[in-house]
Amino acid sequence: MFNGKAVVLVVENSAIIRMGAVDLVQSAGYEAIEANNADEAIRILESRAGIDLVFTDVEMPGTMDGIKLSH
Repeated sequence: MFNGKAVVLVVENSAIIRMGAVDLVQSAGYEAIEANNADEAIRILESRAGIDLVFTDVEMPGTMDGIKLSH
């Protein structure tokens, strides 16, 4: 946790849906970090400690989908 708030990584390729999810996470009192796809999410997860939850889309373009990302 940074700043006393749980940190949620929101992974969604649609900008409008991602913005809505980030707003929802923040309104619930959590810190939100955004990733456009699974590859970007992996880079964030490898470079930053303290992510408490990953909220991901299942179907995304790129080298992996949300299911593979969760593994």
